[in-house]
Amino acid sequence: MEGFEIRLTSSKKGKGLCATQKFDQGDVILEEDPLVSCQFAWNAAYRYLACDYCMKPLETPEQNVRRLSCKPDIVLPHSDRFDLNLESITSCD
Repeated sequence: MEGFEIRLTSSKKGKGLCATQKFDQGDVILEEDPLVSCQFAWNAAYRYLACDYCMKPLETPEQNVRRLSCKPDIVLPHSDRFDLNLESITSCD
């Protein structure tokens, strides 16, 4: 990609990514896979369902609240705004 260069910023900080052109808000200038990713330890204790790779939830907020409260009849307001289709998730890209 164009529009940036790697420069030595200081002997203390090392190298840095410096823009050589103007970028618009929302432009992606760098993407990389994490070296390490991990859920919080309490996620296992509370059986939070999330992908171990990308951390996307594998349950809706309403399912999460129902499970944690042990009240299967709780209805959250605006629960229709959760836009992730959980049935379509089989693995991460």
